[in-house]
Amino acid sequence: MKLAGTAAPGSGGGFSLETVIDLERYPIHRPDSEAYRDTIRQARKGLGTEECSHLPDFVLPAAVEIMQDEADALRPSAVYFSEQHNPYFSAVPEDAPQWDPRRKMGRKTNGLVPGEAFPRDGLIWQLCRSEAVKRFVEDCLDVRPLYFYDDPYGCLNVSVQSDGEEFAWHFDTNEFTVSVLLQRPEAGGLFEFAPNIRTPQSECYEQVAEVVNGTSPRTVSLDLKPGDMQLFKGRYSVHRVTPVSGPIPRQIALLAYAREPGMYATPERSKQIWGKVHPDQIAAANRRRRADALLD
Repeated sequence: MKLAGTAAPGSGGGFSLETVIDLERYPIHRPDSEAYRDTIRQARKGLGTEECSHLPDFVLPAAVEIMQDEADALRPSAVYFSEQHNPYFSAVPEDAPQWDPRRKMGRKTNGLVPGEAFPRDGLIWQLCRSEAVKRFVEDCLDVRPLYFYDDPYGCLNVSVQSDGEEFAWHFDTNEFTVSVLLQRPEAGGLFEFAPNIRTPQSECYEQVAEVVNGTSPRTVSLDLKPGDMQLFKGRYSVHRVTPVSGPIPRQIALLAYAREPGMYATPERSKQIWGKVHPDQIAAANRRRRADALLD
């Protein structure tokens, strides 16, 4: 299937916002309009209260269908992960009490398509690399400037979760995530989170324990539909993807941006995630182009 005004895989054509994004609802092509400002205000309201902005039907159904086909074709390229972890991806302290959430282990199981696998004339790649979409994300997050993440593997990913796979409760190390759901499973695969459950000053272990044990009234469940965009700040909001059920995998595109230009994963981190290191990552490490001095 081909969309008029967009590039079909291998065509080398251009990218047309009006055939990919619902511009009537999300007028990202008119950033000076009052309708655009209203959209930004609503997105910031969600991010300011629940650390989450849900943008239903951001991508038009016909474009989602093409992106699903692209994601299906890329599934053989996915690198698969399976690990046990607590919400902090940390070791369990010996003196931690039994109720401590650092003792609560869960599973992370999914496949991740690396950025280098995406056809550059495909719709997923062109959506990710759209200047108009990046400007919209900047305005929603009130973070500027943002740059396209240059890492050859992490610049764009599709996460694939099949029957029985999940991503247990966890906090993010990154400042924010931007995603578009491409395919919804028959059951499960819900995004659940507890907004602002910890603070920069306190881990709030007791409150986190209530969330991971299923007894917290603060947990929010979000059943994303294909085409929905989500902006999420997961540094202080513990979150998970519930186990997928059925033969249809959950597929979600993860659009990657950076706060500085020319950013790459460290060779060590790339080896840990992808099992390989790219020459560009080595060159970047030699230039010491890192946003901070943290390990990751």
